[in-house]
Amino acid sequence: MNPTADSAVAARKAQAVQWQKSFFAAPNLYRLDPADCAEAERRIMEMLKPALHHHSQGHEWQALLFPYRDQTAAETTWYACASDDAQARALADDMMAFVGPSYARFEAMNVDGSTTADALVPAAFGQRVLRFAGQRGYDSKIAEQWQRYWNLLQRRPRDCAAIPQTFAQVRARFDRALLTGDEPAARAAISELRGRHGLSAENALFLDIRLLAAFSRWEAIVGHRLLASLLGLRLPPETYGDLVQALYEFHVAPFEATAEPDRLITEFRSELLTFALPLFRTRGSSCRPAVLKSFLLYELTQASPDPLICVGLLDKLPLESFGAVDAGLRARVLALQTAVDPAAVAQAALEAEQFDRAYELWWPQPDSLPALRALLRCAREIEDPTRAAAVRDRVQTAAPSLRAAVQAASPNMWKRVCDYATRCVPVMPTWVERFSWRPDGPESAADYVARWREGTRAWDTAALAAEGGLPQAAADILIDLAVMHPDVYDQVLPLWQELFVERLPASAHWLPVYRALLETLRMRDAFGNEGLMLVRAVLERILIGAGVDRTAYVNVVDEVHAIFEVVDSPHTLDRSIEICDLLAVAPCRDESARLRLLARTLDLARRCATRLTKTQRTMLAMLAGECGIAFEPASDAAADCASNQEGTGVAGLRLALYSLETAASHRARDVLKQLYPGLRIDLAADEVCTDQLKSLARSVDLFVFAWKRSSHQAYYCVKDTVRSADRLLMAPGAGTCSLVETASKSLQSFAVAGSSTS
Repeated sequence: MNPTADSAVAARKAQAVQWQKSFFAAPNLYRLDPADCAEAERRIMEMLKPALHHHSQGHEWQALLFPYRDQTAAETTWYACASDDAQARALADDMMAFVGPSYARFEAMNVDGSTTADALVPAAFGQRVLRFAGQRGYDSKIAEQWQRYWNLLQRRPRDCAAIPQTFAQVRARFDRALLTGDEPAARAAISELRGRHGLSAENALFLDIRLLAAFSRWEAIVGHRLLASLLGLRLPPETYGDLVQALYEFHVAPFEATAEPDRLITEFRSELLTFALPLFRTRGSSCRPAVLKSFLLYELTQASPDPLICVGLLDKLPLESFGAVDAGLRARVLALQTAVDPAAVAQAALEAEQFDRAYELWWPQPDSLPALRALLRCAREIEDPTRAAAVRDRVQTAAPSLRAAVQAASPNMWKRVCDYATRCVPVMPTWVERFSWRPDGPESAADYVARWREGTRAWDTAALAAEGGLPQAAADILIDLAVMHPDVYDQVLPLWQELFVERLPASAHWLPVYRALLETLRMRDAFGNEGLMLVRAVLERILIGAGVDRTAYVNVVDEVHAIFEVVDSPHTLDRSIEICDLLAVAPCRDESARLRLLARTLDLARRCATRLTKTQRTMLAMLAGECGIAFEPASDAAADCASNQEGTGVAGLRLALYSLETAASHRARDVLKQLYPGLRIDLAADEVCTDQLKSLARSVDLFVFAWKRSSHQAYYCVKDTVRSADRLLMAPGAGTCSLVETASKSLQSFAVAGSSTS
C-alpha cells in the first residue's frame, strides 16, 4: 500500500465527482443519471457512462467527452478533454477521424464562453479542450463514434513508447510553430515546457512576448498587463529586442513618414521614453534595427548628444532605415558638435545609469583609475562579452601600478568582467564564419543558437547578398549541421528558415540554401503539420521566387512527392492540397511531375472520401478540373446538408481578401463563391494606405488578411479602420487554402448564428 498514492486517487475522485455534478446540473439537459434525462439524451448518456464512471473513480484517464445543451440551444455543444498536452494534440486528430465533419463542426476550437459550461471546463482541463458543435439530429451518431473510440483506447497499451522531448526540442517546436503561424501549437509548446520541464512563470512570460512579436501584435505587447514588471527585469536579448521593437513600432514608427526629425524625436520622448526609460540603461548585444533606431533617438534627446555615438549607431543601420525622415535625421547628426568637457558628460551618463552611453564616452578618455573603473562598471552592466573582453584587455595593458589599483579597488567587478570576457568569440569577418559551428570551436552550442536567435532578426540582408560564394557555403554548413550535429540543427532550423525564406527577398542567388533546407527537412523523417508547412514555404521560394529549369523542377517536386509518400495519411491531406495548389500557380517546367503529386493527393482523397469536408472537395475538384481529371468522390449526405445550410446562412454578407499574392486571392475567391454562393467578395492588394482600402475595411463584414504577404502600411490601415477587431482575421499562411480556411471558420459562425435566429 502507498498512502501517498491512495490519497492522491481519493482527491482526484472527490474532485471529479463534484465537477461532474456541477457540469450535468441545470440548465444542462444532459444529466449524470440517464434516468433523469429525456429519451434522446438518455441514450447518449448511456453510451458515455463507462468513460464518465472511470473518471469519477479518480483513475488516470485517456480522454473524456461531455455534452451540453440547454433549452435555448438547437444543437449540442461537445467538449472533448485531454489529460495532458500530448494527448490534446492527438485528441484533435482522433476526433476528426472518428467523428469527422459528417456529424460535427470543428471550426471553433477554443472554449469561448458562449455557454454556461464554458466557465466550468477550463477550470478543470485548462486549454486541453476541443469544443465542437454537433450537426442537428446526429448527436447519437457522435456518441456511438465516441463509444468506439473509447473502447479502442481501453485496448491500447498504457505504456507509451514515445520518448519525451528535451527542453531544446520543445523550444525548437515552439519556433517552428511561430514560423508557420500556428498559434495553438506554439501555446501548446509553452504549456509543455511549463508542465514537463518546469519553465518558470518569468520565462513563460518571455515566450509569450516572443509569440506576440512573431505575429507583429505590437499593440498587445504595449498593452500587456505585466509590461511594467517587464521593464524592471534583466531581460534575455531576444525578449529585450522584442519589447523595444514593439514599443518603437507602436509609438514611433508611424511618425517616420512625416519627414520631420523634430517631430520624430518629440514623439519618441513623449510616447516611449517617458515610461520605458529603464530599457535604455543598456541594449546589451542587441543590434536589431528598432533597437539601434531607438538608441539613436535616445542620444538625440540628451542635453549634449555625442556625434560619435550617433554616427556609430547610424553606421549599423542601412540607408533609408528611418523612411522619409532618414535624410533629415542624418543631416542633424552631421551637424552635432563634440561636448566641451567630455569627461564630465561621461560621468553624468554613468551616474544616470546610461551604461551604453557612458561606455562610449569613457572609452576615448586616457587611462586613469576613474576611467577604468567606470568602464569596468559599464562592462559588468552591459554583459556583452565583446565589450567585456575589450575592457579586460585595456586594464591588463595599463601601467602595472594602475592595473593593480583598479583590481584592488573593484575586485568583484573585475572578476565578473573577466568571466564575461571568456565567452567572447574571435572576430568573424565573413558570414561563412558566423554561420559555422563545431563542437571544438570557441562558441558553445547554446551561445551559437542564442546568437542566431538575435541575428536572424538583426543581420543586414543586403550585406549577406554581397558576400561571394555564401549561398553554396551556407548550404554545406546546414547539411553538415543536420548530419553531424542534429540537436543543434533542430534548434537553428526555424531560424535559418526565418532568415532565408521569410526575411531575405526571394532570389535564384539563394537556390542552394533553399535546396539544402528542403533536403534537410526530408532527412528529419518526422513531419508534423508545421514541418509540412515549412516544406511548402521552401517549395514556393524555389518554384516562384528563384525559378528553376526542368531538371531542378522535377527533382524538387519528386522530393516533395517522396515526403508525402512517407506521411500518407488523411491528417496531411490539407497540406498536400496546399502543395498542389502552389504547383498550379507556379511556372510549370514538367507537367508529368506535377500530375504525379496531384494524382497521389486525389488517390488519398478517394480513400478517405467520407471524411472530406466540402472545402476539401471543392479545392480538389478545382485542381483536378484544371488538369482535365474527373474527381467525384463519394460524399456524405449529412455533411452536404450541413454545408448547404451554412452556404445559405451567409447570403448578403460581404468579405474582403487581402494578399499581395494575387493569384492566391483570386483562387480563394473562386472557391469561396462555390462554398457560399450568396457571399459578396472583394479583393485588395494595396501596398500603402489608400482611401479605397480604408473604405473597404469599414464596409465589409469580415476582412481576411494574409499577413505573410502584406505591407505594414496596408495592415495598419485596415487595422485602424475595420469595424471591430474581431472582424479582422489573420490568415496564418500565404496560399489559397489558408485564405479559404480562415474565412470559412468565421463564415460558418455567421451561418450558425443566422440559422439559430431563423
